Amino acid sequence: MKKILMRFVIGIVTVLLLSGVSGCSPAPAPDGTYTAEYQEPDTYGWTAFLTVVLTEGKITSVEFNEKNAEGVLKSEDTAYQSAWQAVNAAISSEQVYSKLETQFKTWQNTDGVDTVTGATASSRAFRELADALLKQIENSAGEETPPGTILVPRSESAGESEAVQENSVDDQSAVSQTDADTGTTSIAQ
Repeated sequence: MKKILMRFVIGIVTVLLLSGVSGCSPAPAPDGTYTAEYQEPDTYGWTAFLTVVLTEGKITSVEFNEKNAEGVLKSEDTAYQSAWQAVNAAISSEQVYSKLETQFKTWQNTDGVDTVTGATASSRAFRELADALLKQIENSAGEETPPGTILVPRSESAGESEAVQENSVDDQSAVSQTDADTGTTSIAQ
């Protein structure tokens, strides 16, 4: 009788332990597309956004860009690209975006995303949006579908520079910015 009772108790404890272990792990975030973008544009009319695709709990695709009120992407704006190259010939804005995207996809967090020389403001904006996106992914664990786009308030340090100088490029107004932290110059329009 003692053996039967002991086996019964051990069986109950085993079942409870196993169900407790499986109950402790949270459900993963749903696969799909997650997007974060600023609530308002920067002082030059560009609104930064970050979109990632989550597959089996891993970020498998990353797109960072900025758009103006007409929906034109900064990476595709030829006037902006010409103005950028005139001020910052060492690296193109497409290379800046690509570096940030690759670092985020590789590290799966913002700890491994370094500031890109010549693009301090873009790097700050990227990290701020990425942090908001990671929180969105974490908060959607257990949901069936990813939530829609989240709007992120712009912090004082994200995407803004202190020293501004007016230029004219291809009959369009462009602004070269000298980053107060690094002394590097970038272009905004």
